[in-house]
Amino acid sequence: MSKDVILHLPAWLTVPTTVTTTATATPAKKVTVLYFITGNPGLIGYYTEFLELVTRGQKGRECVIMGASLGGFERGGSNSNLSTRTSTTTLEDKVCEGMLWPKGFERKDIYDLRDQIELCYRRLVQLIGNLKSYVGSIDDATVFQVVLAGHSVGAYIALEIVRRQHEDIMLKSKSPGALFSIIATILLTPTINNISHSSSGRIAAPVLGYLPFFSSLLQLGTSSLTAILPTSWLHGIVERITRMKNAHAVNTTVGFLQTPGAVREALYMAGCEMQEIGEDQWTDEVWGAVNAAEPVKDNISEMIWFAPKHYFLFAKEDHWVADVTRDSIMKTMHDRATVLVDENQKLGLVHAWCLQQNGTVAEVVNGWIDEILDGVR
Repeated sequence: MSKDVILHLPAWLTVPTTVTTTATATPAKKVTVLYFITGNPGLIGYYTEFLELVTRGQKGRECVIMGASLGGFERGGSNSNLSTRTSTTTLEDKVCEGMLWPKGFERKDIYDLRDQIELCYRRLVQLIGNLKSYVGSIDDATVFQVVLAGHSVGAYIALEIVRRQHEDIMLKSKSPGALFSIIATILLTPTINNISHSSSGRIAAPVLGYLPFFSSLLQLGTSSLTAILPTSWLHGIVERITRMKNAHAVNTTVGFLQTPGAVREALYMAGCEMQEIGEDQWTDEVWGAVNAAEPVKDNISEMIWFAPKHYFLFAKEDHWVADVTRDSIMKTMHDRATVLVDENQKLGLVHAWCLQQNGTVAEVVNGWIDEILDGVR
């Protein structure tokens, strides 16, 4: 695997299935996939510790766990897309084959928010297809259930994937989205509505909207700096400026600054977020009916669609989430979702929790995963 993909395959999944001749029908095997989507900047390295803690907290009911850097943030590696097979190719490498750039996705110099949504959706489809192809214990009767988890704008992308899958299934008889069902979303300090109304958004929106050359100027300055300074010096500068104490976060930030085009991509994508993330645009197909157990019938095909269960984690104060936006979501979703707000600041939660609060958030997420699996198994 490369620096741009994190994948965990539970040991029980890699054990081949024993064929039995009993007449009794066995229930279909269920494989749960936790598919994680980063915030912006979209480097998966920021979430290494978090996903390791989630993996260790599975309590014997392990999920397949996968996350990848967003388009334009990839740091590369000799086998970043596994174009060749060798004698040392692992099962994880095989499952990651084509993951960064799935077939049919057009690579670009820079990616907008719509591109990132399309890329993340195609990666999820690719992951399920690769699992079916390469994991010996998976057969045609295996059922894939997906939990989408996203941080910040990654939460917005997760909800758009739910909508995309719904449209895909309803409009296409042989949809790749039919390979799996999305049973839940976990939305962590989510920027899903009116991001420009937040304190940081009010500052960023005018700059990103009216100074289109701003990202190029900043990229030019950053490139000059990183070309001159040794990596060890950059580590020191990043630590002093950001006061980060997490080694993964410092290393990833240095890698981010040294990755060609990454700063420009982060700023361009932020501008797209300001323009696109406005009023709530999702309907019951995504949010579910007021009664969470009630299915939504689609008028086109008369298929029954079960919207996923949603879990929200909010900080009490978040410079990227306006209080009025958070309160509106709480009011709207209180009877159809689980919403946890760090109201008394017992968690000390901040928007960029992946820099220093991975253990706290992983504990919350693992509790929700247990609840989700208890509800479907």
